[in-house]
Amino acid sequence: MKQFAFITDNPGFRKYRFEILSAIVLAVILGLVLYIIQPLASSCMDNVSDLFGRKEAIAEAQNFEKNLKRVIGQNNELKAKAAGLKMNMSNGRTLSNIYAMVNTASSSSGITVVTTNALPEEEGGNYIRLRFDIEVKGPYNAVGGFLESMEKSGYIVSVDELVMDNTFGPELSGKLRISLYLYK
Repeated sequence: MKQFAFITDNPGFRKYRFEILSAIVLAVILGLVLYIIQPLASSCMDNVSDLFGRKEAIAEAQNFEKNLKRVIGQNNELKAKAAGLKMNMSNGRTLSNIYAMVNTASSSSGITVVTTNALPEEEGGNYIRLRFDIEVKGPYNAVGGFLESMEKSGYIVSVDELVMDNTFGPELSGKLRISLYLYK
């Protein structure tokens, strides 16, 4: 113990040796306790983070269930609307021809068709009236060219409603309600 003689011979050490030795023993015990508790603490932190992860997963599952219910509701609404359309097989074939005609008219006129929605058909004495809501974007002259192409398609076309926005830019956007008359 000659190496520690300079410390043990110091009068301050003799006066406070119990406190110094107690602090050293306490530091060693604390180091051992931390060495033992550290893996336990990290596993507890992992458990806490797992709990937060599970909470987020539960919240995502609940959001998914809400969105699923909303989508199912929308699907049921669409089924109800489709049941009201009263379309038969010949009209289904005609409908695809009409959509092809709308595409041809839009590409030849330089207009963009944003949406096309078929409305319930109406039956008359010897005709069927197919109605469509069409949303378009393009220059003013292209809207006129689109309507002209629709009229030259061979179908009897009626523009029931035409609403264009009131902007002075190069492109207009608007909605058209068009009726096509087909013989039975």
